[in-house]
Amino acid sequence: MKIQTSLFKAVPSTATLTIGLVVFTPAISHALTLDQSSTAFDPRTRFGPSNTSGSGFRRAQTFTAGLSGALSAIQLEVENFTSGTLNILATSGGIPTETILASSSTFTSNGVSRRFDVSGLGLTVNPGDVLALELVGNGALIGSGTDIYSNGSDFFLNPFFGINSFTASTGDLDFITFVTNGGSEVRDQASDAFDPRTQFGTSGTLFSDFRRAQTFTAGLSGFLDIVELEVENFASGTLNILATSAGVPTGTILGSSSIFTSRDNFRRFDLSALGLAVNPGDVLALELVGSGRWVGSSTNVYNGGSDFFLNPSFGINSFTANTADLNFRTFVSDRLVTPEPEPIPTPALLPGLIGLGVAAWRRHREAQLSQ
Repeated sequence: MKIQTSLFKAVPSTATLTIGLVVFTPAISHALTLDQSSTAFDPRTRFGPSNTSGSGFRRAQTFTAGLSGALSAIQLEVENFTSGTLNILATSGGIPTETILASSSTFTSNGVSRRFDVSGLGLTVNPGDVLALELVGNGALIGSGTDIYSNGSDFFLNPFFGINSFTASTGDLDFITFVTNGGSEVRDQASDAFDPRTQFGTSGTLFSDFRRAQTFTAGLSGFLDIVELEVENFASGTLNILATSAGVPTGTILGSSSIFTSRDNFRRFDLSALGLAVNPGDVLALELVGSGRWVGSSTNVYNGGSDFFLNPSFGINSFTANTADLNFRTFVSDRLVTPEPEPIPTPALLPGLIGLGVAAWRRHREAQLSQ
């Protein structure tokens, strides 16, 4: 006797059994691709501090003092930094040496900024003095991948790869130095990567009717699933996706999300539940409602959009372009979903189905014999 095997299908290992029926979860292809990014956000490079990239690895940023006085504070930008030491190194010919002039492990935190107190070290500087900043600890120093500070540079050594003396890289780390003279603390040196970063009030923070939105132009087709922003002191709030008209934000909210994950100052909002499709050339706007300060650039650095604001308390009743851009990234996904397969019999139903198959075969056979 030959049983019709096409009545049965193999059950995939991903299937689940529910009351005698096989239930499948649709297979999802979730290819997430970075689409738009303000250039104020994107080129910021991460550098490993001393002792993080391998045994004997060291990194130091040189600077040239411009004021006379006691070096009182050093401010760095470091992601995921919880503990460590800032060393002030001597230099020779503008290159860091291994001579440590002073050290401090006392710092305060604000987002990714770490402000080290060096006021009690008695380290005085004069215009033209060249020193180096070495951070020893965990985390990732933030800076620029290109030389943007003309009075110093990032240096590193790595004996594991045969680099046994401090060697200049093509980057600069984010830093600010502060000097005290006559009882007043004054900012002296700052890398350009650190200095122009401006903080902007989010919607509802400056005045109850104040609103701010950053426009962007989509470059890919798909679903807008993730938007990442850089916001200081942000604990809770909502990201609205606004429609635009002629490139200007409107009051129409296309979708909202209050679901985000945090990493230092970065807030990554999940918009995947909105199913918001975009195509190249679509112009949308990002409006953040909540606490905190949105980080960006005080000049227009993103060609696909701009910062807009309105403030009825001062007679600005419609969104008006600002000469700035806020830090953001957008991610687009194709989110291809395969059709659900047909239900497949479970083992509990197989004996009955076999019986039905045999009975059908017998009836068919008897019909053939009677003919």
